[in-house]
Amino acid sequence: MFIYGIIIAMILYHFILFASIQLRYYAYYVLYLMSFLAMNVSYNGYTFQFLLQDSPVIQNWIQGTTIFLFAIAGLLFAKAFLNLEKYIPLAYKITKGMIWLFVSVMLITVFFGYHAHVMFAIGMSVIFSLYVFVIAFLSYVKGNKTARFFLLGTTAGLVGTSVTALTVMAIIPYSHVGYQAVDYGLAIDSILLSFALVDRVKSTEKEKLLAEISANTDALTNVANRRAFNHFCEQFDSGSQKFYREKLVAMMLDIDFFKEINDTYGHSVGDIVLQKVANLLRSNTKSTDQIFRMGGEEFLILLPDTDIENAQKVAERIRLAIEEMVTDKNGSAISITTSIGMAEVLMEDISLISTIQLADKALYDAKRSGRNKVVLAVR
Repeated sequence: MFIYGIIIAMILYHFILFASIQLRYYAYYVLYLMSFLAMNVSYNGYTFQFLLQDSPVIQNWIQGTTIFLFAIAGLLFAKAFLNLEKYIPLAYKITKGMIWLFVSVMLITVFFGYHAHVMFAIGMSVIFSLYVFVIAFLSYVKGNKTARFFLLGTTAGLVGTSVTALTVMAIIPYSHVGYQAVDYGLAIDSILLSFALVDRVKSTEKEKLLAEISANTDALTNVANRRAFNHFCEQFDSGSQKFYREKLVAMMLDIDFFKEINDTYGHSVGDIVLQKVANLLRSNTKSTDQIFRMGGEEFLILLPDTDIENAQKVAERIRLAIEEMVTDKNGSAISITTSIGMAEVLMEDISLISTIQLADKALYDAKRSGRNKVVLAVR
């Protein structure tokens, strides 16, 4: 009875979780637990003892049917949880076929009588446990790390189911432990699968976070990209970036004659130059400063909590560092310069974009007046 208390508590807990996070494999897990509970109550005779004393025929048929339903629910859960469509497409198709096979055998064996129905159910439950163990192992080998707890749980379930099946079929001597082995094996299985679900959710959230970081990062320079800038602007204009609204200076930076570098030395050298500039920008700014690659050879640096005088010192330090930077190409030293336009964000500015447009105009003035200089926007 203690096992039933654990299973019922887990059913209620995971049903509430499913209602909250709406992940399909949680629904299949609840179905799996419910079918295990029904199967266990049935073959231990509790349905007959408390519900079906006047209906022994129904009790007989419930035993085999609940075993089939347990296996079918287990296949549905394994298919969804192990993400077979992604990791093992062939196993995904085979599992769908097996689900229909189990449904068909459950219905067809009714015509062969109660005993055959139960024997087929027991035999196929062993096949189910072995199959799920194999696909869990293969899924883990294929790189699905969330399959680890699933694999451990399935191993416990496989051992318990096999021992009980062999006991019922009289292949091994009858014992109370052997007959109840499936209870203990599947109870352990259910607990480990609960851990597997938590592990899967954590892994999914981590993947989402990494994907979000990747989507907002420029692959070449490893600084924030234009998409991240657009998102930052939305937050800034909505007032959620309060730290950046006190004092903020926008700095637009463009590498001078960058097209000539690409044309003369090739795009691979141009990429190295961009990477070195990005690294130099990181080493000459604070951790709270924001660096964006706006496209091509153009970068935007946002300096929070910085007045215009100190920002000009930062800009000049960056300009000099880039001027002194040397890139080697087959023994040839490649030197570059940069032009920088700056603008301070003021309270009367309509948006961050309007300030950056002023910095961009100052950058154009720096280019037009000879390049390799820092120009402050005139309001």
